[in-house]
Amino acid sequence: SISDTGIGIVEENLQRLFEPFFTTKGLQSSGLGLSSSYGIIKKHHGEMTVNSKPGKGTTFTIILPRADALSRTEARPLPERLDLPADKIKFLVIDDEQNILKMMELYFEDSAIDLKTVNSAQQGLPAIHRDRYDVVLCDFSMDGMNGLQLCKAAKEHIRETGASQMKCLLYTGLSQKLEQDELKRYGVDGVVRKPVSCAELQRIVQEAVAEPCRLEG
Repeated sequence: SISDTGIGIVEENLQRLFEPFFTTKGLQSSGLGLSSSYGIIKKHHGEMTVNSKPGKGTTFTIILPRADALSRTEARPLPERLDLPADKIKFLVIDDEQNILKMMELYFEDSAIDLKTVNSAQQGLPAIHRDRYDVVLCDFSMDGMNGLQLCKAAKEHIRETGASQMKCLLYTGLSQKLEQDELKRYGVDGVVRKPVSCAELQRIVQEAVAEPCRLEG
């Protein structure tokens, strides 16, 4: 357990403490620290709890199983991360938020998805030219080239080279609805709204490969 004697956490924030991107610190925080920690602990079959009252401090408790108590069966990946019968899905994530990329790398490390991450469109497009990907997830708001422009350039490359089909997903935290006609014009196959858990993202990627994506502006 780790405790402090600070101001504590109000109940409404306590309920959301482990949500990705949730923060009370404004732009100076990504809101991914506790979420990433929680994901790592759960990956190792542990638990993380928090007890706090305003004005009386906060206590975090982490419970991990003993390594010698794990059987081979228990040491397998988490149940929701089932292996697919076919080859691994090749998944490229392009986002300039390094914390988001790190969290995804940790989660997908032993999964049925072969993940590669880059932190700019300038790195993402050459990666698409060099290798084949089943699904590409592009952050909408990036410097230099945004997600829409990158999706369009990626789809143009596929048409010119005759490469295998690749789904382009747009990753955005913007609240306004995006026009479906515009999304189609840029080659976007689907929209992923922030925040999204890694487990939900895995489901989205697997469904994108298995069937046509549904655009949701």
